[in-house]
Amino acid sequence: MSCANELGLSEVVAECMRYMVDHCNADNAVLHYSIADTNQLPQLRESVLQFIYDKFSEVAGNEQFLHVPAARLRTILSSDQLCARNELEIFDVRLIHSTSCTPKLST
Repeated sequence: MSCANELGLSEVVAECMRYMVDHCNADNAVLHYSIADTNQLPQLRESVLQFIYDKFSEVAGNEQFLHVPAARLRTILSSDQLCARNELEIFDVRLIHSTSCTPKLST
């Protein structure tokens, strides 16, 4: 973000963040969260994270959710703001995530 400020692009970054928040859905929430986290955009990160909390069942059902890194997954699943149908849903997501992320041994 500091580079964008130095180049006089802070307004462009702000507009892009608004666009991403306005167009966030279950299919792109994981990508938007990753972009926000990687580029240190705390306002975007918190907005997208709130969307994920509110629409957890939809977002977790998306294949991209399987690729959420473990640290980010812990942040999501440990939040009191998470709106899951029940604790079993959270357990299922964690189980599926850990199974899909098992490293494969080369032969």
